[in-house]
Amino acid sequence: MYRRVLLCYDGSRESRDALRLGGELVAALKAETHVLLVSNVSHRAAAQGVTVESQLQAERSSCDAILQEGLAWLRERGVEATPHIVLGSPIEVIPRIARELEADLVVVGHVARARLARWWAGPENASLLDRVRCNVLVTVA
Repeated sequence: MYRRVLLCYDGSRESRDALRLGGELVAALKAETHVLLVSNVSHRAAAQGVTVESQLQAERSSCDAILQEGLAWLRERGVEATPHIVLGSPIEVIPRIARELEADLVVVGHVARARLARWWAGPENASLLDRVRCNVLVTVA
């Protein structure tokens, strides 16, 4: 069924739900497992008025700690996973990494947006489902 699964995790409540459900699935399937944490550090640095380099140093240790938390949770349940930390926008990074890994399934947590926010996003804001070329399991908190 699914041989290679990409679990997207950023430490948020929604991604923890995705990790839990995805972890149970990969354990049952004995699938090759990858955990992806996407850091949009350049966007945050610009918003805070600092250089990307200085923000990157702080972000790197934070991302590693968050990712290690998710990997430890999976290991406790008998799942070994390959970690990936990638800089960029999740909507661009997730499909690219899924293609590079030849993932059969991507597991993500869903954060609901208000109707007005979806309306303002416009047609250029294509969804993850429009960009990923494999199955996607979306968990809803």
